[in-house]
Amino acid sequence: VKGSSDPNLVCLGCEQRFGPLDEYAIKVLLKDEGSHVPRHLNGETLAWIIDPKSYDYNQIMLFFISLLWRADKTDLPFFARVNIGSYADIAKEALLKQKSEDIERFSVFLARYNAGLGRSPILDPYSERFDGINIYHFYLGSGYMAYIKLDKRPFPMEFENLKLSPSLFLILNRGNL
Repeated sequence: VKGSSDPNLVCLGCEQRFGPLDEYAIKVLLKDEGSHVPRHLNGETLAWIIDPKSYDYNQIMLFFISLLWRADKTDLPFFARVNIGSYADIAKEALLKQKSEDIERFSVFLARYNAGLGRSPILDPYSERFDGINIYHFYLGSGYMAYIKLDKRPFPMEFENLKLSPSLFLILNRGNL
């Protein structure tokens, strides 16, 4: 939860690993928002595209992996529905190495409501199955929703072309709240 912290989660030195990832996500998603290019159809914004040259895929993926890992490991009640099981070790290893060989297990796609900065709800994260694939939903504030796949199998086809990759950073427009 924004402004919440769990002092029992990790040591200060470990938490310092997360700070740069958090700052990087804030930069890409919020501070550089003016450079997100809208894609329109019939006058409506369908999505925003971030230029692949303007972001570091590994860094943004590590942010989402850290989000998932921290939500799993905390005792804060807000995150009680997050349980990533054996994936916690994979996520921890990726965070320690600052890269992930198993990044496809943690594929992500983003959506955003037209709520405006600071005006969207932040709801507790939860998992859901799409075509048998386990996907966690995280509400990030400022209208953003992250869908994080936690499965060896690929995203269902309707999401596979939306996922973040080194060559594509797409944010799907979910409309108004």
